Amino acid sequence: MALRSSITFKLIGYLLAVSVAPLLIFGVTSYELAQRAMLQLASESNARLLADQRDYLLLQSEQLASLATNIAGVEDIGNALASAEVNDSYSALVTQAKVGYILSGYSSLKGLVSIDLFTPQGQHFHVGDTLDTSTVLTELSKRLYAATLASKQSIVWHGVKDNVNAASAHRKVLVATRLIRRVDPAHLEPEPVGIVVINSSISHLYEHFLGLDLGVGSYLMVADNEGRLLFHPDKSLIGEPLLLEFQRLLAGASGTVALELGGQEVLLNHLRVEELNWQVISIVPHATLTAPMAKIGNAWWAVLVACFAAIGAVAVRYSRRVVEPIRAISGGFQDIQEDRLDRVRPLSPAPTEDEISEMVSWFNAFLDNLNARRRSEEELRQAKEAAESANRSKGEFLANMSHEIRTPMNAILGMTQLALEAESPQERRDFILKARRSAQSLLGIINDILDFSKIEAGKLELESVPLSLSELAAELADVFASSARDKGLELRFEMSPELPNALSGDPLRLRQVLQNLISNALKFTDYGQVVVRGQPVSTEGDRVVCRFTVKDTGIGIAAEHLPRLFQSFFQTDSSVTRRYGGTGLGLAISKRLVEMMGGRIGAESASGRGSCFWFELPLARVSGNEVPRGEPEPSLPRGARILLVEDNPLNQEVALHFLRKAGLEVVVAENGAEALERVAQGRYDAVLMDCQMPEMDGYEATRSIRAMPQGSQLPIIAMTANALAGDRQRSLDAGMNDHLSKPIDASRLYQTLARWLAQPSRGEAPREPSPAEESRTMNRPDPRHVNLDDALANLDGDMALYRRVVGLFLVDAQVCWKRFQAAVAAGDRETATRAIHTLKSLAASVGAEALRDHSRTLEAASREGDAPAVKSGTPAVEQELGQVLAALQAFLQASPG
Repeated sequence: MALRSSITFKLIGYLLAVSVAPLLIFGVTSYELAQRAMLQLASESNARLLADQRDYLLLQSEQLASLATNIAGVEDIGNALASAEVNDSYSALVTQAKVGYILSGYSSLKGLVSIDLFTPQGQHFHVGDTLDTSTVLTELSKRLYAATLASKQSIVWHGVKDNVNAASAHRKVLVATRLIRRVDPAHLEPEPVGIVVINSSISHLYEHFLGLDLGVGSYLMVADNEGRLLFHPDKSLIGEPLLLEFQRLLAGASGTVALELGGQEVLLNHLRVEELNWQVISIVPHATLTAPMAKIGNAWWAVLVACFAAIGAVAVRYSRRVVEPIRAISGGFQDIQEDRLDRVRPLSPAPTEDEISEMVSWFNAFLDNLNARRRSEEELRQAKEAAESANRSKGEFLANMSHEIRTPMNAILGMTQLALEAESPQERRDFILKARRSAQSLLGIINDILDFSKIEAGKLELESVPLSLSELAAELADVFASSARDKGLELRFEMSPELPNALSGDPLRLRQVLQNLISNALKFTDYGQVVVRGQPVSTEGDRVVCRFTVKDTGIGIAAEHLPRLFQSFFQTDSSVTRRYGGTGLGLAISKRLVEMMGGRIGAESASGRGSCFWFELPLARVSGNEVPRGEPEPSLPRGARILLVEDNPLNQEVALHFLRKAGLEVVVAENGAEALERVAQGRYDAVLMDCQMPEMDGYEATRSIRAMPQGSQLPIIAMTANALAGDRQRSLDAGMNDHLSKPIDASRLYQTLARWLAQPSRGEAPREPSPAEESRTMNRPDPRHVNLDDALANLDGDMALYRRVVGLFLVDAQVCWKRFQAAVAAGDRETATRAIHTLKSLAASVGAEALRDHSRTLEAASREGDAPAVKSGTPAVEQELGQVLAALQAFLQASPG
């Protein structure tokens, strides 16, 4: 900056001092003197114009005054007004005719609108532009009469007023009045017998003043004694009062004032018409007055600009050749000194061979060496940061996984140890169920890790098959019902009736996304509700964009965490991880899956106010007959022979338990080669084939079985931990008929086998009684209030579990009912609705169908705010609840254990 100041600016200063400064002084002085003279001439011209217009107004006023004087001096008119009787119609007509005849001789004055006579009693006589004299503004005529009577002047000028004749085409007129007197014969003294009202057209004045040539932007105004406009170029303003500031400005003596009006400078001249107390005003824009100066100013500016251009050209050339290279080198060294190397750039070579070009060349060489060293340092820094970041990510991942895997693993080991030591079968069953839940949790963590790895590797494939959203919602409701009930939460599914049920997509991945979102919602919600909604957003041809939302009343998410919510391994803070657990992969997997299916996902939340996760997916419509239907409970042919090909002893034990429980005969083969021998030696109704085995895997074994005569039509079902869409297709390509993923779910296993096993028509082996059937021989609750069979069916026939559920119901149901009653009394509709909803769910869990139905009706009334319905429905629920509690208490007291 110092260089620029000492060289370039000094050069420009010298040139300005020599060439431009004298020209500037001479031009400004000349322009100011000429402008003052021009303004003085304009002011004098405007004063002459105003004097001419004042004379014109006086001439017009004298004509109207003369007319009024002549009319008032006619003796016949005074006598006629004195003899006019208000209530004598005939006399009024005679007087009207007489006065009209006399007035008609005065109506030829140019600009005259009408002549009106008014008596003190209100009689009206009229000659003018309208024959309709019935619509007289009575109040106005009274004010005119009073003002004229009170005035000491012979002619009273009222300025612009409404026309006293409302039927006249001239709404606004210039009004002058004069008092008419007559000598009273009795007292020989003059007395007022009426007034004459002269109404003159404002259009007459308007046309006159509008025809004046005042110059561009200039205009004239005339104001009456009350500050109302008699003339303005905008005709709509005639009769309107001047602004108070404007009236104060005109209150002084006549003269010239410079002011700013409407954003521009103007010269205002005003002249008072003393005889009328009117003002004639001219307004001339300053720009109009100084317009003749434009040529002088333009010429002066042209010369000045030319001088500046010449100076600028010389300065620019000098700056480019000499100053800029020096300044660039100086700035470059300053940036280097302050460690701003990213801003330093090589300089362009100088156009001439001189000292400046040599300086530029040496600076560029220095900069090249410096940049090479900087690149080396940056590469080393990035490599170091990448290594440190990789170590941190690996450490964080291992820490998370270590905690998440070891927690359920410790639970599994602990529960199995307790199960081995348990003496009671029921106690052993409880420990095993807890171990199973921990194993499922561990499997979910492992599945998340494997799914994420597959997605990252690009090996996850999607399928497109018919799916039913209503059945999917029902399945998810069943899956999460117990979790919600355990936490006292309301879980509600709301699928729009406009949402097509016949769609095509990947049901496995859609279910996985919804499960992740619902699981998170339940995990992070301690009270309130979780609502799952589905609705169509748009339709494009045969594709429907569906929007799914999962909304909870949980802890919420701070706004600053929302942008990173779907990143891998992300959790809002360590306290969340410690309290709720989780790998931090669920949302990342959901985001990847939704995007792979062509959709998008997002979240809306605030800390402490719950969260709303949503995603939109395009799904294809399919015909109704393609939609998968809910299958009835499968009926397997007892005694059917199943070949179980499985190398893992634990998996063998689980599968054998399920198959033998269904009454099936099972033969085990531990690898593919042994399976070929079994098929060759005996007859089987179906084969359950593991895919990953030593010696010969399931794919090769299937191809070999298909090549055998007895194996061409044999149903072969893959039973493997490989659960991706590509793995399913690989199984089908190898010749298998169906695919089951591990861990094996009993209901899915039975449904799959039922599809491929022929149903026997007769001779079926006798079936062992189920636990529910066995329960019929035991003590049962009162069937009028409790359906034990339905309740046991929902609990897989586990009577011991049902007794525990009943024990919890006896406590929780009474708590819910008391909470409902208190909320109703307090007017808390939300709490009341939540309490009765929970009671409805509890009733369903123990088979109290009547109580469930009554509670459902009461819940609907509470949700709608229908107080009369709530009041009328409460006794039915209260009565049924008492009977259910009594029946279940009697059941527990009479039941063993």
